[in-house]
Amino acid sequence: MIRTRVFSAVLTGALLMTVAACGGDDAASTAGDAAAPATAAPAETTAAAAPADDKALCEQAGAASEQMRTEFVKLLTGSLEAGAEPKPEDFKKILVGMEESLTKAVGTADSEVAVAMKEVAAQSAKAAASADPSTAAEDPAFEKSGVALDAACKKVGVEVNFA
Repeated sequence: MIRTRVFSAVLTGALLMTVAACGGDDAASTAGDAAAPATAAPAETTAAAAPADDKALCEQAGAASEQMRTEFVKLLTGSLEAGAEPKPEDFKKILVGMEESLTKAVGTADSEVAVAMKEVAAQSAKAAASADPSTAAEDPAFEKSGVALDAACKKVGVEVNFA
């Protein structure tokens, strides 16, 4: 019984921190984005085919982060409602999705932002491949890669929250 209460308290705290971290300047970043895709879309056949500018990469990384958080919140909420712990394969699915989103967005880009995104993708893949993905995602190297991506995106004027 104590384990269930502790688990519920931990998940509730994680849920609250995740929801609090989701806040940001969504209106400011989407207002400037409306014109950019209109000019870039006809010239490119796919987003991953050609290197993207750093601001666009950071915006795509931010979208991938939001998707991961949304899925994480759904997982935690569902687990709380069911009274069960999340399964490792559920965490794996979320981490694989993050890795795939970032890898696709980066394409062949090689800027500081792209390198940081590739490292977060690699850390996501590494955690997903482990027997306990949720514990592997707590690796300091994973956090360090998120901090590096946050810093690289901040340099180009885009706020993301991977750390």
